[in-house]
Amino acid sequence: MSTCNEPHHAHHDHQHGPNCGHTAIRHGDHVDYLHDGHLHHPHGDHVDEHGIEVSAKNPDRCTPDHNCGGHAPDHVHG
Repeated sequence: MSTCNEPHHAHHDHQHGPNCGHTAIRHGDHVDYLHDGHLHHPHGDHVDEHGIEVSAKNPDRCTPDHNCGGHAPDHVHG
C-alpha cells in the first residue's frame, strides 16, 4: 500500500512510459503523461493525478505580448 498523499487515479491499468502513445510533459522534477485530459504521474504501485500550478511561468490568463519562440510570430492567442 502506498503512503503517497497525492490524489490517485483509481483503476488505471495503462502503463505510461516512453512510447506509450501519450504526450510526455516535464513537470517539476519528473515527467507526467497527458491522458484523457489529465496529467498522470506513474510511480510505485499507482498513478497520481497532477495539475499545472499557476505561477509567473504558467499564468492563468492569456499573455499575448510574450515572445516564447515556441510558435510563429503571427500566432494569435485567445
